[in-house]
Amino acid sequence: MQERRLFPRYSLSQPVGLLGPLGERFEARTSEISMTGIGLLMHRDTVVALAQGGSILTAGDRLRVRLPGAADTPFASVLDIDCQVRLVRRLSQDEYIVVVLFTDVDAAQKAALAAIVEEAKASPLK
Repeated sequence: MQERRLFPRYSLSQPVGLLGPLGERFEARTSEISMTGIGLLMHRDTVVALAQGGSILTAGDRLRVRLPGAADTPFASVLDIDCQVRLVRRLSQDEYIVVVLFTDVDAAQKAALAAIVEEAKASPLK
């Protein structure tokens, strides 16, 4: 099968904050990142609480991810970025992987994302 991704994904495991559409705050853990999106490991309670019309998050739902910036770069502060849910997959009774795409990314956010992706690329076991 031929690879269709425009940007490669890299492993990244770190805690992140999530903001729901009404400003609700939750926590998740990253699993991977690319320039266009991020994989998030979420507890079932979070997937249910962030749902926007269904009983769990579904493709098209929106949320905001708060990523720690890349260390030792001008982009070391927290990066808030709007996202749209692309995929939700149940891993166990209590854990889900939620893949989100970054939306409305401006030039500064794109530069900060590039620094985070480069850091993930350099540290594959992070």
